[in-house]
Amino acid sequence: MAEHAQIVRVARYRPLPGGGEDLQGALHALASGLRGVPGLFGAQVCRVSGDPEWLALVSRWADEQAMQVTRHDGIDELTNHVAGLAQDQRVEHFIAEQ
Repeated sequence: MAEHAQIVRVARYRPLPGGGEDLQGALHALASGLRGVPGLFGAQVCRVSGDPEWLALVSRWADEQAMQVTRHDGIDELTNHVAGLAQDQRVEHFIAEQ
């Protein structure tokens, strides 16, 4: 496995009105569900600086193939739950330069 993550995924979510705590809890459940997945260097929930209404799940991956695990049943279910609690969502992938 690579020594450093090759992909950093930042998924930002703005909760439905009055749903900030539910979204935060769902994001923590998703981060916990991801931990231990082969090829994941880490996942954490963050509040977006400058716009504290938004929350983000930041995950660091060995490569694209490892990141595909998020499409599996258990992880996919957690991801869909998070998406259902958000009125807006933005996802960015940052790929390390070789």
